[in-house]
Amino acid sequence: MKKVLVAILFFFASFGAFYAYGAISGSDEEENSASTKKSITDRTEIIDVDPFVISIILDGRLVRTLNIAVRIVLPRSSAGELKKKMPAVRNIINRDFYAYFPKHIKESPLVVDLEPAKRKVLQSLHKELDLTSIDEVLIRYFYAR
Repeated sequence: MKKVLVAILFFFASFGAFYAYGAISGSDEEENSASTKKSITDRTEIIDVDPFVISIILDGRLVRTLNIAVRIVLPRSSAGELKKKMPAVRNIINRDFYAYFPKHIKESPLVVDLEPAKRKVLQSLHKELDLTSIDEVLIRYFYAR
């Protein structure tokens, strides 16, 4: 019993020492990353698009329901233009997701690859709405049930 107690105390003491070392040595790194994040956020705007619920129906029955939230990263100067076109943006994202996910889930039901869906959405926004200033489409969360 005494050995178990000593082992537990040793574990907590070593964890505390590693935590303290990380807090002390990581402060310069955090300052550099904070200044970088600030300079990036000064130039860019991140716009959240309302979440989507995608129902996957294969062979006449509901197979899966996907909840997906998307963020769009673009220069701050183009944010107003995107916000004006938000209904069309949502329509394109919804259409591309409904086109991609049923086919993908039919081919591989256990693994969902989000990169091709993000690329397709970005290409569609560039081509159809002439929003070439969009830097990236991010998936904020993805939940399948």
